[in-house]
Amino acid sequence: MLKKLLVGLIGCMLIAPTVWAATTPLAVVAKDGKKGCIDTQGKVVVPLAYKNVALNTPVTGDLVVVQQGSKYGVYNRAGQELVKPVLEKMAPLGENIFGGKEGKTWDFYDSQGKKLFGGYEEVGTFVDGLAPVKQGGLWGFADKTGKMVANYQYKEVHNFSEGRAAVKRGSYWGYIDTTGKEIGLANMRKAGDFSQGLAVVDGSWLMNTAGKRIKKLRDYSYVGSFGPNGLAPVGVRYRSASMLDYLSIGWGWDGWGWGIDGPGGWGGWGWGVGGTFGGHHHHHHDDWGWGGFVAMSPGMLMPRNLKRGYINKDGREVVSTAYDYVGEFVGDLALVRSEGRWGMVNSLGETVIPYVYDKLTPFSDGMAAFEFDNKWGYIDEANDLAITNRFTMATPFSQGLAAVIEQGKGGIIDKTGKFVFPPLAKYEELGPLQAGLAPFKNGSKWGYINAQGTIAIPAQYEEARAFQN
Repeated sequence: MLKKLLVGLIGCMLIAPTVWAATTPLAVVAKDGKKGCIDTQGKVVVPLAYKNVALNTPVTGDLVVVQQGSKYGVYNRAGQELVKPVLEKMAPLGENIFGGKEGKTWDFYDSQGKKLFGGYEEVGTFVDGLAPVKQGGLWGFADKTGKMVANYQYKEVHNFSEGRAAVKRGSYWGYIDTTGKEIGLANMRKAGDFSQGLAVVDGSWLMNTAGKRIKKLRDYSYVGSFGPNGLAPVGVRYRSASMLDYLSIGWGWDGWGWGIDGPGGWGGWGWGVGGTFGGHHHHHHDDWGWGGFVAMSPGMLMPRNLKRGYINKDGREVVSTAYDYVGEFVGDLALVRSEGRWGMVNSLGETVIPYVYDKLTPFSDGMAAFEFDNKWGYIDEANDLAITNRFTMATPFSQGLAAVIEQGKGGIIDKTGKFVFPPLAKYEELGPLQAGLAPFKNGSKWGYINAQGTIAIPAQYEEARAFQN
């Protein structure tokens, strides 16, 4: 069974903003119960004809994936249909190639929708020029021409990471290099992926690329991969408390909001601050087909009954798992909740933002929104009060501007808290300003305004996400 490497994202599930390529910004909208994509002029680029649309996720990359009934299709950002909705499942895009299952077998497609080769029982994702493929109940690795570099001989495999892939033959795991050669790191009961020169093996040992076990870890229920900051997420069993502990943390308004333990609502934006890891996670292939059209594989989620912390490359717990909650790192800072109050720690585990806020979001454009006494304001990176908490809603800053609601009126403010235009009651709700446009709600319909407060796209949609580059 394939055990797959996926790279998560800051903010768990969705990142605001996310940039994949310098392309025309698109937004997902819904009308008459069907979803599609529009550009910043309001032109329909992907027909409003689908049950769901995924745009700008680590799974889709720069492609647009649509769901029609229980099948999936693919568009490019110019609105060209690359693959009709015939795929039952999809594997994440890797190195401009993705896997798709039609009928009983999987094939590989390039980013133009051209079918390359296939007929496999299962497939993984291309990393380092190779992808896991399965035939006759056994796994091997194929290159981008379909040539087998490692023949079908393994019970389970991981994708490549740092030039190595974990493989299981019989009851034991080892590693192969990109030539398919077994490299001598073998006879392990469990083997993780290498990241920053380290892998977790046999469940609790940190091992370097030379095969030396350098540190035995405490008994974590989960150990992720090391990131550029030299830290790896770890998880321990959460106390037996209601999941409302997580779900009640965040705030939102009619589908928009800071995401807790998942996406930030239909709006397609939000800082996910619970439940997921920005790292690599292994899981069985059966879990990561898009059976429910999630924008990411379920395997990217840290189990919800675990509490997060971080270890360094020496195996020392830098950010404790004893906190009420620890988020992903956004830059050098991670959100932390301690005794019901929110603050932030840095990659050394030092408290940078004190635990004094009722709610808090990651920094965006040098500003973080906070809630205190049921009103939202902003602090700067020195934890100085930048904008007094006077808003009932506040979105992330982008290019010096943010959308807010004050006393029932919506508008755009600059970093001094001054409104760029007089706030208006007709802007009952606002989403984040991205690509120069912010979704607004008037009555039961959504449209888009520009930074000057002028309606750029009239309110006509049942739902509207923020624009994504």
